[in-house]
Amino acid sequence: MKKGCRKPTAAEWIFCLLLIPVGVFFSDGAHYVGTYSCIGLGGGIGGLIGLSWRLHSYNKLSPQRKREVELEERDERNIAIREKAGSVTWKVLIAGLLVTAMIASQFDFTITLVCYGLALAGLLVNIAAELWLRKIM
Repeated sequence: MKKGCRKPTAAEWIFCLLLIPVGVFFSDGAHYVGTYSCIGLGGGIGGLIGLSWRLHSYNKLSPQRKREVELEERDERNIAIREKAGSVTWKVLIAGLLVTAMIASQFDFTITLVCYGLALAGLLVNIAAELWLRKIM
């Protein structure tokens, strides 16, 4: 199978554009946090550059290859693989938050509450999404 690049989605562009104001906010003197500023500005600008390159590469493809890439994106097998990968990633994230909360409980109670809260919110969103998807299918 030939490797092709897909066209960037609007959500990817919006995410990168929203990272830039986050970086600017945290680079302000009153809120200076170097890591967040670097992540926001570097991720936003770097992401926009990467998306622009990917769009340029996609536009260079022949019309037949563009159709093949779009068919690969909508293929049921590829969709199932992406959903399975997302599910595994989600489970790893929740487990990481719970482990971080257990470790942080020895040092800072605020971080522990934030981690437990994020894990609980994630699990509730996961349950709600599963119930909603079962209802519509």
